[in-house]
Amino acid sequence: MLVSLAVTIAWVIYVSLSGQWVRVGNNWQAALTMVFGSFVAGSTPQGSGAIAFPVFTKVLEVPSDVSRTFSLCIQAVGMSTASLAILINRRLVEWRAVIVGCATSMVSFSVALFVIGDPSQPFWASVLPDEYVRVTFTLVLAGMAFVVFLGTRVRIRKVDTALPPMNARLYVALILAGLVGGVASALTGSGADVMLYLFIVVLFGLDPKVGVPSVVLVMTSVAILGLLVLGIGHGQLSVELSDGQTGEVIAVNDRSVVGEEVDGGVVPVFDTETAADDDEEVPAVPSQRFDLFGMWLAAVPFVVWGAPAGSWAASRMKARHLVYFALSLAVLEVVSTAVFVDGLHEPGGLLVYGVVGMTVMIVGLYLLAKYRQRIFGLPGVPLSETLQRGSLDVVPGYEEQLATRAEQLEEQAEQLRDLRPEDLLGGGPVATGPQGPSEEAAPRDDLSVESAEPEGPSGGAAPQDDPSGESAEPEGPSGDDAPQDDPSGESAEPEGPSGEATLQDDPSGEAAPQDDPSGEDAAAALESDRPEDDDRTDR
Repeated sequence: MLVSLAVTIAWVIYVSLSGQWVRVGNNWQAALTMVFGSFVAGSTPQGSGAIAFPVFTKVLEVPSDVSRTFSLCIQAVGMSTASLAILINRRLVEWRAVIVGCATSMVSFSVALFVIGDPSQPFWASVLPDEYVRVTFTLVLAGMAFVVFLGTRVRIRKVDTALPPMNARLYVALILAGLVGGVASALTGSGADVMLYLFIVVLFGLDPKVGVPSVVLVMTSVAILGLLVLGIGHGQLSVELSDGQTGEVIAVNDRSVVGEEVDGGVVPVFDTETAADDDEEVPAVPSQRFDLFGMWLAAVPFVVWGAPAGSWAASRMKARHLVYFALSLAVLEVVSTAVFVDGLHEPGGLLVYGVVGMTVMIVGLYLLAKYRQRIFGLPGVPLSETLQRGSLDVVPGYEEQLATRAEQLEEQAEQLRDLRPEDLLGGGPVATGPQGPSEEAAPRDDLSVESAEPEGPSGGAAPQDDPSGESAEPEGPSGDDAPQDDPSGESAEPEGPSGEATLQDDPSGEAAPQDDPSGEDAAAALESDRPEDDDRTDR
């Protein structure tokens, strides 16, 4: 908070002394965008560029090269304050990933600027068409969203506060993530944090509460490098307006610029002696789209508070909620690209690039996530290890299901403990389980051997043997009385619900078992029927 307060005071003093309040007010759209963007920068792995770049390029119609430099310069301020808050509060950080990610992403960022960029342009424009850069940014976020979605389908998973023991394949993966993220950051102003998060959290199983501050530190280093190279070194923050605080852009880095019509729009180019001597009227360079310094200056006081606030909120959010928040932002980016990028609405190279790129990325990331343990040599979960609640990431709905099931099992255990052996043989109350109350079993007959009779289809109590030797049969589903015993004195016993014959009482007073269809002795089955072996209490 002290850092944010100090930056805010310094900002107020500078704006007041330089008379820039009108210029700040003219760029209120950038300030409003970064109110939300700075919070996202501190709380998610996507950085404020995930908000600034799509809003600027799709809503405010700011060119992608200006949007990229703005994202880097404003993240250098906002994410630096968030990084200081992380270090001061001693948040858990995976330093191995931070060191490898910073080194590789900064190298690839610098190389990509010269390979796919044109430093002779006022804002170091990319050689790629503007719409291709926008779609590339969307593909990066869509890939992360897809892998995160695969992770949310796991009901319960083990998360760690540190990466597993490092091997050569893990180091190669971290280096690859840094290289790709650096190139993406050179194009769009964001990407180093997204790619590193994709590997260390989604694929390697690092706790998001550790992964987010780790990738914030990496993106901070790339953003500071972008501020130094593009904003200060290349002079892109040195923008001069025709009327001081208003008007058109007339110079960048103390060099005169003029407008040039390209694909129905106006882009700034450095003025030449030939152009200066030409009497032809040239289009003006609108400050609403190219006043990079004005946009950056208007957003500074909001990001120095928003980014630390986002970092504080992320430290108190559940891991699943943090993932869902990042996932929703990625989905919003994909939808906005499909709506606002006109080149995707008609057949052409851009549409093919988007469809093929999305397909290759989804299939590749799916296979990578499915076989991640084999590919990266990750250790499996040790089944003999006692897992603490803090090391498990559980879906909230699954927690409720486990709690409900535990209550049901406890009720069944209580009912089983209350049973007596004679209750199971028909001599006392029989519990029907958690579905209903217990019922009184029918009294026993006068025979010396007790016969456990099953219930009929109507769910009534077991039949009784009367003194005459005849057995009263249970009623069938229609309510009619079942036929009685034959004159031989043998009683035809009813079949239970499974269709198997039950025990008969013969004249000798001993229970003679009948052969059931399976060929097993019913008496032996009765002898082995113990309450601890069978969770059914209805006999």
